[in-house]
Amino acid sequence: MGDAAACSCRDGGNVSSGTGTAPAWTWAGPDIRRSFQDVLKGDPLRELRPGQNEAFRGFGIFTAELYLNADFDWVTLFAGKIMPTFGLLWDHHRAWGLFSVDFTEDYETLDFIGAGFALRGDFQDAGAGRHELTVQTFVADTTFLHRSIITAPRAGGSTVERASRLDKSDGGPGNTENLNNFSATLDSTGFDLLPDLGVHLGYRFLHRGRTESRHEHGFSVAFDYTAKVQDVILPGTTTIQPAVEWVRSRNADGQPGRATWWAANIIVSNGPWTWHLTGTLRNLEAPDAPDARDRLLATSLFYRLHPRWQLGAGYKYQRVRDEESGRSAHDHVVGIKLMWNHDFAFGLN
Repeated sequence: MGDAAACSCRDGGNVSSGTGTAPAWTWAGPDIRRSFQDVLKGDPLRELRPGQNEAFRGFGIFTAELYLNADFDWVTLFAGKIMPTFGLLWDHHRAWGLFSVDFTEDYETLDFIGAGFALRGDFQDAGAGRHELTVQTFVADTTFLHRSIITAPRAGGSTVERASRLDKSDGGPGNTENLNNFSATLDSTGFDLLPDLGVHLGYRFLHRGRTESRHEHGFSVAFDYTAKVQDVILPGTTTIQPAVEWVRSRNADGQPGRATWWAANIIVSNGPWTWHLTGTLRNLEAPDAPDARDRLLATSLFYRLHPRWQLGAGYKYQRVRDEESGRSAHDHVVGIKLMWNHDFAFGLN
């Protein structure tokens, strides 16, 4: 599926999709900056059908984030509808190619209400880099904020990627009506030896819901790097951003077993052009079921039409086990994507 690049506000497919960041109202007090953040996301909410034209099929818009933010010099506090941090390469800022997150979205933490803090420390004078520790507690969103417009799929359908409504009876990890789920991540960069290297560590706990038998535990480790070269192969400045990630989920989706993802992504940009290449391995293991060894290879090329608009085209090959037959299906998918991203800010004094 094609996915739009969403905005991360705490740190300041073959369908057209886009994301808008709605007004962020900010006002200042003594040594504190407060704001109201809202992120709207447009995405296909139903799965692709093989051999069909899927342009705009199941496209819907929903609220991904809506929260209050209080930013001090060394700590940020936030509460509301949030996207709790966990992995790196499901983030549409880190991997925003046409099909880049098709597998890694499996461990995305989306549609939760909660609160948390981000604690920052700068130890560059000692050569130890800059660090940010983010901790949050949350629960699945079963309020009206979960609803989507344009397309509003009902829960339970075989092709539904995201239902418009969610009740506690629908189950799902984290759907408990209690703040008994949490995650913690540590992001580090600015080391003396490799100042442009980023290191990401994450842990997530999801309490079982009504339809699950186990609690889910997730672990993530990722590295990313940014390099710039001048007049090498291409004229001007070329930015190269590789990233790799390992994620392990014990009792994935609240059921016995484990899931593992190995993901690699590279973004190369020069002027208005950006090229993406993604490879992901997904291994699923469960008792009394054959193991799944799914594979994804995707590439896409984007052109910036305007500071707020980008147009891209891409291709992906994926090998995915069919749950009914137990055999692997080989898919070849091509698509285009039109992205729009705009920030609105209104200051209140």
